[in-house]
Amino acid sequence: MNLDPSTNHVVFVFEHSGKQETVIGSAPTKAANSIEQAWVEAQRKSGLAPRQVKEIYSEWEPTEADSQFILATFPPVAVSYSFPRPQDDKWEEAFALALQQMEEAARQADETEGDGIGPLPVLRNRDPLARNMVHRPVTDHLVICLALVGKTPSNTIGIDYVMKNRLAEIPVPEAEIWEDAFANLTVGLRVNACQEQGETFFTLERKDGFAASAWTLPDFPKRAAEWVQSRQFILAFPNPNLLFLCASTSTMVSQFTNMVVTSDYTGSINLTPSVLEFDGMAFRILAQRPDQR
Repeated sequence: MNLDPSTNHVVFVFEHSGKQETVIGSAPTKAANSIEQAWVEAQRKSGLAPRQVKEIYSEWEPTEADSQFILATFPPVAVSYSFPRPQDDKWEEAFALALQQMEEAARQADETEGDGIGPLPVLRNRDPLARNMVHRPVTDHLVICLALVGKTPSNTIGIDYVMKNRLAEIPVPEAEIWEDAFANLTVGLRVNACQEQGETFFTLERKDGFAASAWTLPDFPKRAAEWVQSRQFILAFPNPNLLFLCASTSTMVSQFTNMVVTSDYTGSINLTPSVLEFDGMAFRILAQRPDQR
């Protein structure tokens, strides 16, 4: 995580010797060609060729010039960012808000309800970009990543991932940040009991989204086993904001699977809709939507 909003850090995911890796470049945030400058730095450090790049993450939204640069320089790539680029006369306000989000993670702020800002565990695929973030594996193909989450000026949800190379700048032990992130995830989390054709199942939703991360809470297996009255249960998430739960023997499993494999989710979080089983000891993936990203 960059603690200086005037500097834009850009992560380039690329292929090298058949493997996917990442390299980071930085440039002034206000520069019209910020991503192009960051690419020059990244290329100088790594000797990277444009054709190797598969994904780009910029802390700040690309400018029109940078969007054109990306189109002209790289093959078709996924591009994501955390902070929207403001109008020219709104930079002071935008920097202040970004700095607030960055410093909030360092201070481990308590005000995480409503529109507040705080760290959360964000469920993602175990892709090269996630490996460059502070993360914890939860299955062979899924991880939770530490991210600072809050409302943007346009009233959308902004996600600023905590990058490994910036963790040393946060004067709080990593374990404490994770504890705070898990505590924040429980704020506004609702568990709803439902019935369909005599079968009981549960849905988990959260006021500010990210309910699909709930199964990574340390005490979730114990609580879920109490709800479904079985140590073995099934989870399904068609998108990052909704989680379904039922017993492993429930007839709802087939419906959950169909819902997942036909999900139309294409949001900014690289998360493949999945069905998981908890066998009393560990989670394993039962089914996933065919990869569309």
